[in-house]
Amino acid sequence: MRTFIFISCFLAIFIFVSCGGEMGVKRDEKSGAIASRVITIQGDTVLSCNVADVKDTIELPLSSVVDSLEIIRLDNQSGQAENIGTVIMSDNYIGIKLALWRAGYNLYTRKGEYVCTLNFTDAGKKDRLNIYDVQIDEEHERIYFLPWPDKQVWAYDLKGNYLGTIPLAYRLNKGGLHVDTDEQQVAIVQMPFNGENAPIAWTQDFDGNLIHQKQDSVWDVWPDYSNEVTVSVHEQDFMAFSIFGPGIANDMVTDTLYHYYFKKNVLNPKVVISTVGTEVCGANMAEYPRFYTAKLFKMGAAYYTFMGKLMIDKRTLQCHYYNIKNDLLSGIPIEGDFYETGFIANMKAADLKAAIAKRLREGEIDLKLTAKDRIFLQNLGNEIVENDNNYIVFGKYKK
Repeated sequence: MRTFIFISCFLAIFIFVSCGGEMGVKRDEKSGAIASRVITIQGDTVLSCNVADVKDTIELPLSSVVDSLEIIRLDNQSGQAENIGTVIMSDNYIGIKLALWRAGYNLYTRKGEYVCTLNFTDAGKKDRLNIYDVQIDEEHERIYFLPWPDKQVWAYDLKGNYLGTIPLAYRLNKGGLHVDTDEQQVAIVQMPFNGENAPIAWTQDFDGNLIHQKQDSVWDVWPDYSNEVTVSVHEQDFMAFSIFGPGIANDMVTDTLYHYYFKKNVLNPKVVISTVGTEVCGANMAEYPRFYTAKLFKMGAAYYTFMGKLMIDKRTLQCHYYNIKNDLLSGIPIEGDFYETGFIANMKAADLKAAIAKRLREGEIDLKLTAKDRIFLQNLGNEIVENDNNYIVFGKYKK
């Protein structure tokens, strides 16, 4: 998607930063790809990474990113173990989006205790709505849902009681939200479709009255719901987001991660991924405390094909492909990913039990398991019953 089409307006100012130390990573090979700092005519400082320059892959130990991992067993009361989708964590709650066809949402305490299941149905059409973004507002004991396709935000309390809806100033294709309950305001970022004359971002009150917006056809995307919006930061004054959408005829050249400062109505580009000279047709970008990531895709025979994951270190500006290696919990092989609040893995009980058994077998071969590790793994494996509900593995980011 040509979200950064005004890149030609950049001043030619490039500041290269020396490699420095990395986050305890192991390289497969050296390449020295480093993002450059580019200062725009508007005065924004933007990181620019050229995918064609990135040749190396690192093995990223989880201990370099999170302080520790906790294992949370979800109780069986909900009966939804086979339908778990996206997981979000707040200080005291776990929110789980169910599979698309279920169009519902489960809420648990941080201890894994089931609270409630919320179902979303369009009252007029009797259609199930898909939840695209969620905000758990513990201070005001509310949870806000942004469904699509829809033109409203749904509000519930943290016991699952319906509180009503907030009308949106524009119809939402896909997007993210930040609700300020005290100020009675909602900020939205979304993918604006060609021909709809809709903004990429706006702020409004709870009555649907527009306060301000950012709108320009340069941000429009081809009207296709295979496009995605990724909101990776929901702060009190800005949202960090990117839009994955290769556009017409596979024409993506650059893609951009933005900060939308909704109180000031300012949209700043922060990171640009350039794909000139590569097969990449889309980059799903996200921001975390110490680094940025970009999941790269190319066009397959009928749909997008995943190509790999890039990481840009905020401190050293080094760019590299990466694979996550769990070196915590005695090295249990865990399939998870980075999300807004930390590393999250959602594992069926049988899969977690099998992963523990695999690590014990590996330890017999590489002899790297201590007696303490072996006892820990054996005890943990014995506690897991295969017909249990799912387990969430979670680690908070280091600051």
